[in-house]
Amino acid sequence: MAGGAATESTTATPGGVKSKPKSKPKRRSRSSAAAAEAEAETDDDTATATAPAAPPKGTLLQHAEAHLLSVSPSLAPLVAAHTCPLFTSVGLAEAVDPFTSLASGIISQQVSGAAARSIKAKFISLFEPNLTLESLRFPSPSLVLSLPLATLQTAGVSARKAAYLHSLATAFTAETATITPQFLATASDAEIVRELTKIHGIGQWSAEMFLMFALKRWDVFTVGDLGVQRGMAAWAGRDVNALKKAGGTGSGGKGGKSGKKWKYMAEQEMRELAEPFAPYRTLFCWYMWRCEGTDIDAMGDVTTTTTTATTTK
Repeated sequence: MAGGAATESTTATPGGVKSKPKSKPKRRSRSSAAAAEAEAETDDDTATATAPAAPPKGTLLQHAEAHLLSVSPSLAPLVAAHTCPLFTSVGLAEAVDPFTSLASGIISQQVSGAAARSIKAKFISLFEPNLTLESLRFPSPSLVLSLPLATLQTAGVSARKAAYLHSLATAFTAETATITPQFLATASDAEIVRELTKIHGIGQWSAEMFLMFALKRWDVFTVGDLGVQRGMAAWAGRDVNALKKAGGTGSGGKGGKSGKKWKYMAEQEMRELAEPFAPYRTLFCWYMWRCEGTDIDAMGDVTTTTTTATTTK
């Protein structure tokens, strides 16, 4: 089965894969995008992953913002009002636990940001009954497997999501684990999506969110996210409320003859409109979420989730 992390003694960093003491119970990988922001020091025995050179002037984020504005000056008010935290120096330096990120993505599937944060807090409290801000930590794969599906459901996850979480935890504890820190640091977006979607419960959308919010990959575009669809329709000057009332476009109306899920904008049109924003389409997506005020904290903001966890229990 695909999935899983490497041994407890490795971690992915901008400079490659380094050894860590085996006493550390959880593996954390820094975002792969951080490699382009700063070059990490490595030991003689460290295998390094070469990162693309940063633009000569300004930060990568400033360079990306300038590119977006060169394609569409109409984005200027959004760019001036909002700074994408994913690609700031703090965001790029953030340590990421792949299992926690992917499990959080499963919890967040098809629920609002507020609901996802509440469910995640309750899920963690199954393993940390005396929850405090200082002690808060997401359970390890082995801990998740130690509880039956019925117990996981008491946190508010559906029976299907509980099974997905067990599947993910199994993938991360398998001896044949392929999603290692080194793989995440060096593989292409397509290779990572291909491996992740072999895990039961991780689909295209979940894999794309992982690339964006955990690995901080710059050029990820998603057509399956309703918030991005809505933001792009609004950005294109369409009345999104009228579209929703009419049943969307491109895939049949809500309850329409086709029976397909309606969309604010057809996928092909989305791809065509987004193409000029490459190689910074992750940032473009982020601004499309901001365009309509979509709550995306549950997808990647660990700090927000931590604060919520201490007050929800």
